[in-house]
Amino acid sequence: MPQLVVSLGSEADGPAINAGSGGFAPSAIEFQACQIASLRGSLVWSPRISSVPAALECEVYEFVHLPPTPDGRQRRVVVGRVLGIDIADEDIKDGLVDEPALRPLTRLRDTEHAGRQRRDESPR
Repeated sequence: MPQLVVSLGSEADGPAINAGSGGFAPSAIEFQACQIASLRGSLVWSPRISSVPAALECEVYEFVHLPPTPDGRQRRVVVGRVLGIDIADEDIKDGLVDEPALRPLTRLRDTEHAGRQRRDESPR
């Protein structure tokens, strides 16, 4: 079964995350091509970016095929089942993830990313 690791980077990891998300050949090893330090997963063979504060170790559940890009490249979304979660000890506070300390980075599209500018809570 194919495996993957979702590296949950902080704002400081932005350059490595951006470099590793480029268009690479299927046989390419992004970590080597971009000179990004990596660590092997605890439960899966896939590596993660060594500097990220958190990572989800997964096995592939499904590949969802999307329409090709205008230049004909295939696109797909990978859906994974989480087998384990690695979180840096310093990002745990009172048994919970300390999200402000984590300073998560989100990839929006293409080369656009967003960092943590504010925190909103929505009562239920």
